[in-house]
Amino acid sequence: SPDHPVPYAELLNEQTEPVMRELHERGVKCAIASSSYRELIDELVEIAGIADVLDYTISGHECSAFKPDPEIYLRAMEALGVEPAECLVIEDSPLGIEAGKRSSARVLALRPHEGVNLDQSAADTIIDNLADILAAL
Repeated sequence: SPDHPVPYAELLNEQTEPVMRELHERGVKCAIASSSYRELIDELVEIAGIADVLDYTISGHECSAFKPDPEIYLRAMEALGVEPAECLVIEDSPLGIEAGKRSSARVLALRPHEGVNLDQSAADTIIDNLADILAAL
């Protein structure tokens, strides 16, 4: 549904694997907190080739509320043993951005493909590509 977009674009982004690998090498803990079904998350992680650099994944279907409720992010942070203030949330949708902000994390919005119009004004920063995450740390 439009409310819970599938993270295909993000996960199959050609920069995903190298950026996640670099984050992992820098000792940054990485999680995927997606509104998609668990099976889909696992399948995309496999396709993207990032299983070995991911510390945690959680599906919105495993939470009591969907984004913009921050529960999914708070649970991921708890699983990783990190404080919200230490966290960077990468999002694209307005609901996801709101969830990230409500978790007290810093939120980077990945600018959508041309022709896609998403209100990303609530994010702390808008980035043009995933490699910008490395500079934002």
